[in-house]
Amino acid sequence: MHEYQRALAERLPNWHYFMVAGTDHSLPFQKPRQIAQVMQVELERYLAG
Repeated sequence: MHEYQRALAERLPNWHYFMVAGTDHSLPFQKPRQIAQVMQVELERYLAG
């Protein structure tokens, strides 16, 4: 699934893939600070574009 998501991110301009190590399907509960940081960076990139 990781390879598929990476491939989509390479082909589609509005598709982004970020790997967060040490997580499973409950990602938001395991690494909330990392998720928030990625979301903040993406928001800033979006607003700058």
